[in-house]
Amino acid sequence: MNSSIELSFLLANWESVLILNYYDAFFEKIPFEIFNNQYSQNDLLVHELKWNQQTKRYQHIICFDNDIDLIINFANFKYSYANGK
Repeated sequence: MNSSIELSFLLANWESVLILNYYDAFFEKIPFEIFNNQYSQNDLLVHELKWNQQTKRYQHIICFDNDIDLIINFANFKYSYANGK
């Protein structure tokens, strides 16, 4: 599997963006509502990063304040920051 996922999060200072790149990745859970503009700008409530020793893969669970949850399964990742303005 060679798919990748990139997510961008505007940080609390509204000046920086956190960019998360997941490699060898797929969504375990992605609700269709996330593609609706009504849900496009919401606050991150909590996230959890898990390691599965048996599969040798990570799982990132991301929960937003609008009851939207994403679950990403991946083998590797990197992060970077960009100027949000």
